[in-house]
Amino acid sequence: MKTKINQELRQINGKPLQEGDQAKPETLKTITLKDILLTVALSTSKEDKEHELEDFQLCVKLQNVTTELDLDNKEASRLQEKLSGKYPILIVGQVNAILEGKENPIKEAKK
Repeated sequence: MKTKINQELRQINGKPLQEGDQAKPETLKTITLKDILLTVALSTSKEDKEHELEDFQLCVKLQNVTTELDLDNKEASRLQEKLSGKYPILIVGQVNAILEGKENPIKEAKK
């Protein structure tokens, strides 16, 4: 399944999800699907020991992609499994929908 890796994640109101200091707009960075997937792939827990090599290969694949990510079902499932419990439901819901080949369920805010 091919997915646009640089999709912006959104707040519930449809505005871009950002990290940084709100008081200093120059520090704000919009969070993308790639940001979340790379962080998830790099995360480890005791249960991940048997998947270390495949997780590393997934990290390299994510790091090297620039526009469109091609994941097989096993890779997408692995990322979904690792994502659960690590992020708030706002992020988990969006990422899971995208990894399942759907559009982001939170529509972009009208400008």
